[in-house]
Amino acid sequence: MKTLVWTDGSCNVEGVAGRGGWAALIERDGSTEQLVGSAVETTHNRMELTAVCEALERVDGAIEVRTDSTYIAKCFSEGWHIRWRRDDKWRGSNDPVKNRDLWERLFALVDDDAKDVSFVWRKRGKEANNKIVDRLSRDASKSHPEVPIPPLPRIVSGVEAFPRAPTG
Repeated sequence: MKTLVWTDGSCNVEGVAGRGGWAALIERDGSTEQLVGSAVETTHNRMELTAVCEALERVDGAIEVRTDSTYIAKCFSEGWHIRWRRDDKWRGSNDPVKNRDLWERLFALVDDDAKDVSFVWRKRGKEANNKIVDRLSRDASKSHPEVPIPPLPRIVSGVEAFPRAPTG
């Protein structure tokens, strides 16, 4: 039986630059599993790739990934992945391929003999499960703190010690 996976990534929701979220739905054996996560200092494409990787790390067998990301779908349908890895060139049309770390992670998952992965592009918002992962990824990006959380104070001899800004 084929496992169906819907994925989506988002970034800069509500104008907060670099704050992203990703989501995946895995449908197999009559059940559905939701995966979500978030990151800061990221991009939309990194979140899209992360969603696919996180889902594929949890499944084996025949897998159909349904994505609204042309970035991911075209990589496989137009053979970009073959060109990028040939002779270790890793170049797009004019520049080095971005997100190489995540592409390498994804290629390792797709190349795994325990998996038979296919990618299908779906227009955004046309399937119920695509709408769900879109909402989940946007919610995940909004749930991540907008700014890094400052470190907790250190306790030195029973007194809180905060790092001090230089004076003078």
